Amino acid sequence: MKKLILLCAILIISIVPLYVFSQNAHFYIHIKDSKYIPTVTDLKDSSGFLKVSSKIDKLNMVVRKYKFKEFKQAFPTAKTDWLKEIYYVDCDNEDFENDIKKQFVSQMPLIERLCSPQTTGSFTPNDPIFREGKQTNLDLIHAEEAWDIAKDYPKIKVAINDNGFQLDHEDLQYDSIDGQNTTNLHGTFTAGCLGAKIDNSIGLASIGSLSSQITYSTGSKWGDNNAILLLAQAGYRVINCSWFHSCTYSSIEAALYDEIRNTWNCVVVFGAGNGAGHCNYGKTYPPAYESCLSVTSVGHIYDRGVLENGIAKNWKDVHERYIGDPSSTHNHNEAVDICAPGYDIYSTATSNTYFTSNGTSFAAPQVAGVAAMIIAVNPSLSSNQVVDILKSTADTTIYDIPENTNYIGQLGSGRLNAYKAVKKACSLDFNNTAFVGNSNETGCYITATNCIIESTANVVFDATKEVNLQSGFEVQLGSTFEAK
Repeated sequence: MKKLILLCAILIISIVPLYVFSQNAHFYIHIKDSKYIPTVTDLKDSSGFLKVSSKIDKLNMVVRKYKFKEFKQAFPTAKTDWLKEIYYVDCDNEDFENDIKKQFVSQMPLIERLCSPQTTGSFTPNDPIFREGKQTNLDLIHAEEAWDIAKDYPKIKVAINDNGFQLDHEDLQYDSIDGQNTTNLHGTFTAGCLGAKIDNSIGLASIGSLSSQITYSTGSKWGDNNAILLLAQAGYRVINCSWFHSCTYSSIEAALYDEIRNTWNCVVVFGAGNGAGHCNYGKTYPPAYESCLSVTSVGHIYDRGVLENGIAKNWKDVHERYIGDPSSTHNHNEAVDICAPGYDIYSTATSNTYFTSNGTSFAAPQVAGVAAMIIAVNPSLSSNQVVDILKSTADTTIYDIPENTNYIGQLGSGRLNAYKAVKKACSLDFNNTAFVGNSNETGCYITATNCIIESTANVVFDATKEVNLQSGFEVQLGSTFEAK
C-alpha cells in the first residue's frame, strides 16, 4: 500500500508516522503565526487527554470543544524552517479540521488529515495446516512479513529439478513440465516446500508460492548438470536441486556452475546432505562448489529446554535434531552457505496427503523460495547480489547457542531470515546524500538521513511500503520533492 501524508505548494513530503491510533482523527497543521501555538499541559487527565488552551479567546473557544491525545511539533529536528512550523494533532473529532479552516486560514494556512498507518506482516494465509500452527519452520524464518512485501509483485521463473512429482496433487501448482514425469514422493515433498498453493483454504502454505512460476524438471533431466544449464539459459532465475552426485570435486562441474551463476544469472540451491550416509557429513558435490548455494538444517519447533515426551529434540536454531546426539545432524562443513529448518517439515505427499519428513532436501527449497521473492521484488539484482542478500541477512545468533558450539563456522552465514532478505532487496538507504537535477527513486522502503534536496532539483521517492525521512533531511527553496 502506498502512503502519501503531507503535501504543500513548494515541496511535497511524506512522513510515515510511528503511532498506533484508535478511531481519533489525526492531522498535520501549519501554524504560521507563533502566537497561535496553543499551550499544552503534558499531564494527561484520567481519560488520557491533554489540557490544551490558548490566550487568544477565539482559538481557545475552538480547542475547548475537542479532546486531544497529542498536540506537538511534528518534526522538531527538521532543518527546513517551514517543517518546524508543522504540528501533529491527535484529536477526538474530525470537525476540528473544518473549524481551523473556517476561522484561522491566515494564521494556520494548511491542515491535512492523516490516514492511519498500515502494519506490515498483515498477510496471513488461510491454509489449514499453517493456521493450526504446524508449520513453525515458516514462523522461524519470518515468512508472513516477507509475504506481505512480495505479494504485490509479479512472479518469476523458478525450476525444481527432482525425481518426479504428483502432478494432480490438490495443493501443488506448476506452469510446465521439462522431461518425462513419474510420480515420486521426494519430488512431491520438495515441491510443496517451495511452491504449495498458498491462501487456498487447502493443505499448507509454502514460502515461495507467491513469487514463483514453477517448472518441474524431471525424468532424464533429474540430476543432470546440462539440464540445469539449459534451464538457466532459458531464463530461470532460481533452480532448486535437492540432490548431489558425489563426494569428489570436479573442475568441470565447478566451471559449469560458475557459468550458470555468473553468465546466465541464475541462483542454484542445493541441500548440503543428510549426515553420515552423505559423504560422512562432509562436502557433497555439486552443493559445495563456490557458485552453488549449499543449505543445511536447524530445528524450528521448540524453544531451548522444552522436551517432547521427555526427549530434547528439534530446538529452534539448533543443528542437532536430537539434542546431544551429533549423529542426528545433517551435513556441516565450511562449504555450507546458509541453514534453514530441515527437521520434521510439513509438506505435500503423494495421494493428496501431508506429513512431516527430514532432510536438507526440504531446507533447500525454503531458501530457493526466498531467493525467488528477492528477485521478484527487485529483478535487476544479479545472482551474486541475491546470494549476498541471503547470506548477509541470515540470523547469526545461531552461533551463540551453546548446543551449536561444535558447529561454529560450519552452518554457513546463519539461519535464513526471509523478511530481512526480501526487505533488503527492495530497500534504498540514503545517508549524507545531496540530490541535484531530476531523480526518481523506487523501492519498497526508502530511508533518507542527513540528505539535501538542492535548489532546482526535482526528486521523487516512490515506495510501495514506506518512506522514512530521518533527522537532517532538508528541502531547499526552489526544489520539488515528492514522496509516495
